[in-house]
Amino acid sequence: MKRLLTLPLFLMLLPLGTALVACEGEEEEATPTAAPTPEPTSILVPKLILTPPFPTPAPSSSLTLSSLTKAKSVITVKAEGVVVHYQEESFWPEDQFARIIDLKADFARNQVEGLISDVSAGGERGERVVNPKVQIDEGRRLTILSCDVHGAISKSGNSYSATFFWLLTPLGLDFVDNDFRGSEKGLFWEGSLDSVPTTVRVELPVIDSIVYKAWAYPIGHCHAHVWWQTEGEG
Repeated sequence: MKRLLTLPLFLMLLPLGTALVACEGEEEEATPTAAPTPEPTSILVPKLILTPPFPTPAPSSSLTLSSLTKAKSVITVKAEGVVVHYQEESFWPEDQFARIIDLKADFARNQVEGLISDVSAGGERGERVVNPKVQIDEGRRLTILSCDVHGAISKSGNSYSATFFWLLTPLGLDFVDNDFRGSEKGLFWEGSLDSVPTTVRVELPVIDSIVYKAWAYPIGHCHAHVWWQTEGEG
């Protein structure tokens, strides 16, 4: 006699199409988990640094570079010991900056030679440019011309005297006539030069919180000179 297959009563009572839960001891199939989306990373554009000697300029580059117009200029000079650190930050419109990128080496040569010429022509103590370099920041459409200026500060005992004719004459500025603002940190001017918004900062030693004022002594300035005294020096 054939044996009939009998099902447990609870299975017979389940509606058709009802899913059965896996029996104890059986592994459920794992639901695949989507891989996490990686966080976007910012791309840093390194500054390009150019220093002399520069390659021979292209024949037409001088005319091209002379027609460039800045969007903004920030000039900072800092007196440290008997050395002046010079830095000029120039911001450029997009179309002008594209031309700079095309002629990077010629632009750097033009900038450095122009600065050397200005310091030589405007100086009065044999001031000279040392270690000039040009940095190009493509991310900010910014160029930075920097160097040290030697020979602009003289020292006698604890007294210092600095000349800034080399800085002011090419800009057509004067500490007194153009109303540079004095503070205990130095002198400051903001205005427009050849329709370019320009800032000039002259950072000087802070001495007993004394403000640099015109004609004051022992800490003060005139049209293009600044003087100060420090303590504890021989």
